[in-house]
Amino acid sequence: MEPADRQGTVLTEGLAYMAVLPYILRRVMIVGAHLAIWSCALLAAFVLRFEFVLGPDQRTQLLMAMPMMLAVRFVVTALMGGFHGLWRYTSLHDLLRVVGCTCVASVGFYLAMQWFGPHDFPRSIYLIDCLLAISSVVGLRLSVRMLREISVGLHRNDSGSRMLMIGAGNAAEMFLRDLNINHHGRFHVVGLLDDHPYKRGETLHGVRVLGRIADLTRIVENHTIDEIVLAIPSLGAHEFRALYAKCRATGLPVRTLPSSLRITHGPMTFRELQPVSLEDLLRREPVQLDDVLLRGIFSGARVMVTGAGGSIGSELCRQVMRFSPKRLILVEQAEGALFQIEQELLRSHPSSMLTPAVCNVADTSRLQQVMRDEAPSIVLHAAAHKHVPLMEAHPGEAVKNNLLGTHKLLSCCEAMGVERFVLVSTDKAVNPSSVMGATKRGAELVMQAFAGRSHMNVCAVRFGNVLGSAGSVVPIFQEQIKRGGPVTITDPEMTRYFMTIPEASQLILQAGVLGSGGEIFILDMGEPVRIMDLARDLIELSGFVLGRDIDIKFTGLRPGEKLFEELALDHEDLHATSHLKIMMARKTKINADLIDVSLADLAFAASTGDHDEIRQALARLVPECTWSRARARHVMPAA
Repeated sequence: MEPADRQGTVLTEGLAYMAVLPYILRRVMIVGAHLAIWSCALLAAFVLRFEFVLGPDQRTQLLMAMPMMLAVRFVVTALMGGFHGLWRYTSLHDLLRVVGCTCVASVGFYLAMQWFGPHDFPRSIYLIDCLLAISSVVGLRLSVRMLREISVGLHRNDSGSRMLMIGAGNAAEMFLRDLNINHHGRFHVVGLLDDHPYKRGETLHGVRVLGRIADLTRIVENHTIDEIVLAIPSLGAHEFRALYAKCRATGLPVRTLPSSLRITHGPMTFRELQPVSLEDLLRREPVQLDDVLLRGIFSGARVMVTGAGGSIGSELCRQVMRFSPKRLILVEQAEGALFQIEQELLRSHPSSMLTPAVCNVADTSRLQQVMRDEAPSIVLHAAAHKHVPLMEAHPGEAVKNNLLGTHKLLSCCEAMGVERFVLVSTDKAVNPSSVMGATKRGAELVMQAFAGRSHMNVCAVRFGNVLGSAGSVVPIFQEQIKRGGPVTITDPEMTRYFMTIPEASQLILQAGVLGSGGEIFILDMGEPVRIMDLARDLIELSGFVLGRDIDIKFTGLRPGEKLFEELALDHEDLHATSHLKIMMARKTKINADLIDVSLADLAFAASTGDHDEIRQALARLVPECTWSRARARHVMPAA
C-alpha cells in the first residue's frame, strides 16, 4: 500500500469511528473538548495579560474565575445550540454560531464576575479570553473538516466520469461542494470555463478555471473530457440555445443544472443534474405569484377542479394544495387519470382533505349531486375535449363537453352559491378555424353572459400550448423519434406559442383572483416558436442527427389547423393588469337571451349528429369562425 493510501485509510477509519460512536458518548466528548478549550483559553489569557508571570493574586483570581466562566459558557452554549453540528461538515453558519455563543457567554461571564467576583479582576482578561476561545473552537472544528477533506483527496478517483463545467458562479459552487461531499470518486470535474476575467486561473473547491467559454473546443481537445455540464441557471433562452449548440458541436454528452424556472428551493446538488430538455432551451422566466393574495383566496376554501386528471387540471390541483384549502374536489370522467392524481396528492399531502368524483361535466344530475355534497366556493374549470383533428370528426362531442358542459357547470355553480368560477380557455378560441376552437370561444361567451346576470365572480384565462401535455405535439414527436422517424410536421412555417404546465397553472390561479367579473385574461406566451425548430431540437436532444438518423416529413395542414395562432380578437383591446405576465381583454357586453337561443340550437344539432348543422349553429354563435362563410345576424358578441 502506498503511503498516501495508508494515511488516507487511517484518516477515514478514524472519522468513520467517530461517526458511529453512541450519541451520548459523542455528546460527552464534544462538551469535554469545549470545556478543555475554554479552560486553556482562560489560562492563556492570564499568562498573556501578566506576561507569563502569575503571582499568588493572579492564581487566586484564575481559580475563582475558572468555574464561573465554565458554568456560564456551558449554559449559554447549550441554550444556543453551540454543541450541535457535525464538525467534519463545518460551514460558515456553524462558525458564526460559535462566534455568537462565545461572545454572549463572555458578556455573561463579565456580568457574573461583577456580581460575585473580585472587584480588581482585570477587564482585559474578558476580551483576550473571548478571542482565544473563538479561535480555538473554530480552529478545532476546521481541523476536523480539513482532516476529512484530506481523506477525501487521498481517496479521490480521477478515473470516474471526467466533467468540464461551464460556469463558475453560485450554482457551480453548490454543485462542486455536493460532489466533493457525497459523490467523490464517481465523478471528476477536470476544470471550469467562465467569461468573467477576474475568475480566470482561480480555483473553486480545488477545481481550476481553465479559460473562457470561447476556449471550449480547445479545452476539450487538450483534456480528456467525458461530458460537459452547464452550470449557468440564469441564462436566457437565446444565450442558452447558442451555448448548447456550441457544446453539442464537440460531440460530447451535455447535461445541465435546472434553469431558474425549475430550480429547487434548496442547494444545487448532483441530483439536480439532468440532460438538457426542451424546457431548458425555451428558458421562460419564472413566474412571480402574489402568494399573500392567493393564500387569502384559497386557504380554507372548498375548491373544485374539473378535468382534474388532465395536464392542466392535475397541475392546478398541485398548485392549489400549496395554499392549504379546506377541501379539494377532483372532478374527472377518466377514472384512471383521477386515481393517479388522487394518489399523487395523498403522497405529497397525506393529511389533506381530498374528494375524488367520477363525473362528466355534461351530466347535469351528477354535477348537482357532487356540488350538493361538497359545496365548493371556487371552481376551476379545466375539463375539455382539446384534440383539434379528432373534434373535427366528432363535432357533436366537442359541443356537448366544451360548450354545453360549461353552460351546465355554470348553471350548477350559480344555483349552489359558488363564489368564484375560472374557465380555462385557449388561443384556438381566437378567430377559430376548428370546431374545438369555436366551442371554446362559445364557452367564453357563455361565461360573459353569466357575468352580466350572476352573483358569481366569473372569468376566463386564455393561453397557448403547454409543453408535454397529453396529445400535444411534443409527446407525439418524442414517440415518432423513439420509433426511428420520420417526424411529421404539417407545414415548415407553422408556429405556436408555448409555455410550461406549471407556469400556465400558476398564472391561471393568479389571473383567477384578479378580475371583478366577466374578464378574459390572456397570458404572456412570449415569442411564437416554429414547429420545425421544435422538432429539430427534440431530435438533437434525443442524441440523433437530423437528416442522418431521423428525417422530417411534411404532411400538410390537417382539418381545423392554422399556420399561426393568435391570442386576442381584433375588437379586444388588451390592457395591462397588476401582474406583468397577465393581460386583460376589454369586457364585452353579451345578450344572454340570444346566447340561450344559440345554445338550444346547438344542443339540438349535437343530438342529431348532423355535422353541417353543428358547424352552422356554431358559426351563428361565434361569428369570428374562419372555417365557415356563415355569419350570424341575430347573435353578436355585443348586446
